[in-house]
Order: sequence, then C-alpha cells, then structure tokens
Amino acid sequence: MTTINGKELIELLVSKNQDEHSNYLIEITNPLNVELSEVTKSNEFINCKFQGKRMDFSNLFVDVNDSIQHVFNFKNCEILNDVYFKDCYIEEISFKDISKPVKNLHLSPRKLGYFKFECRENLEVETSNEINITIHNSEILNYLDFLHLKSSGQLNIRSCVIKNLKIHDSSFDRVDIEKSRFTNDFQFTLNKIKDSYFKYNEFEKSNFSLTDFGMDVEFRNN
Repeated sequence: MTTINGKELIELLVSKNQDEHSNYLIEITNPLNVELSEVTKSNEFINCKFQGKRMDFSNLFVDVNDSIQHVFNFKNCEILNDVYFKDCYIEEISFKDISKPVKNLHLSPRKLGYFKFECRENLEVETSNEINITIHNSEILNYLDFLHLKSSGQLNIRSCVIKNLKIHDSSFDRVDIEKSRFTNDFQFTLNKIKDSYFKYNEFEKSNFSLTDFGMDVEFRNN
C-alpha cells in the first residue's frame, strides 16, 4: 500500500483525472473537513485503509434547490477512524465486499439517493472489530440496503424518512430504529440481533420474517 496523508487524500478527491483510488493507506493525523462543493462527482476506493482522526464530508454551501450528484464507493476497504457525511446532498454511498472493520460511520446528509452496505455472503463470523453505523435526520430517496453484514456493533436509524429499506441476512449486537417513516417497503429478514428496539415508527408495508430479535426486544408505538 502507498501511504498518504489528509492533504493528499483531498488532492485525489478533487482530481479531474482520476476517480478510482486503489491500495492506499490513508493516515489522517488531524481532523479533516472535506468540502464537497470542491470534490469531483464520483470517487471509488478499492482495497484502502483509513485510520487516524475524524473525517467530515459536508457542503457548507448546500442549497435546497441543489441536485444530488456525488457518488462514493468503498470496495474491500477498512475504516478505523470516524467518518461523517453531513449537511449535504449525496446520490450514492456504497460499501461492497466488506470483510474488514468499519469502526464508526455516521450518515446525516439532508438527502441521500442510495446507500448499500454489503459484506461477502460467505462471511461466517462476526468482524473482529465492531461495525457501527448511525443514520439520522436524513431523507433516503430510493433505498437503504444492508446485506450479509455480520457485526458485533450497533445499527442506529432515527428521525429519517426512507422510501425502501432492506436488512437481510445480517447480525448486530443492537439495533435501534426510532422516530422514522418508511414510505414504501421495509424488509427486515433472516437477521440475528441480540437487542432490538423499534419505537415511534411509521410503516407502509413491512416484513420481519425469519429474524431472531434477541432476548431484549421492544416494539412501541409503531
């Protein structure tokens, strides 16, 4: 792997000559703010490792009339630092072929077209480090998908409006879904959860089949 710092990462993100970034060890030595208005529309990271301080992706100049257009793909990557997407419009964020830790991912874009987190289907054991994902105060315009995610961490979804959600063949230590509205389809199937909390949600259509909700389960005011 080639080691780069935060400044060099931003140079990759704004480059108009390169949108695929492979085999980088990205050391964030100071908290990093990435201004999305300066970043190219599409960036894909393949077999990269992020570590160090927190990274924030945001758009300080976002306007209610702006279109959603940025795409971020992470394939077979490891993320050991905190990563935030906030105060922005994003077309797509995806994590594919994940078999390594993603320590803390926080999503609070104002609008997000698509989000997908997919581990390798044959991944039998929980990832050694926790995968923790928080999604809040966002509108998901199309779908939010978690497939084959085996994690000893937590999934938190709160105060969101989501068109379609699918969580399938996944495991978490704890799932909290609250104060959210699912406008089309909610699929929560073939999962194994230790503690499950679903509170103050609105479902148009839902399916919870073949899921083990764990010992501590709470469904309230849904």
